[in-house]
Amino acid sequence: MIAPHLSGFSFSDYNNRPSQWFFALEPKHPLAYFAMLAILTRVYKETNIAKPAVVFTTGPASFYDGFKRFIHFTPDVNMEINEVRDFVGID
Repeated sequence: MIAPHLSGFSFSDYNNRPSQWFFALEPKHPLAYFAMLAILTRVYKETNIAKPAVVFTTGPASFYDGFKRFIHFTPDVNMEINEVRDFVGID
């Protein structure tokens, strides 16, 4: 059972890092925001989108980077997460 005071949880890997293959978070959780931000940043910088380095682009490395940013989370970042934005694709 998940304790009521928890806003999220995940399994950990052999190095005791949070695992991206199984986790659960409340809506608008900062960890989800930071992980997606890391993924989108890496996809945008990818030089060969046909053969991305999956582990580093969308896999465990991006999730772990999001986790590291979440650990250093401050309340001023909360405004950035809850802003309403329109995202426009590239033609």
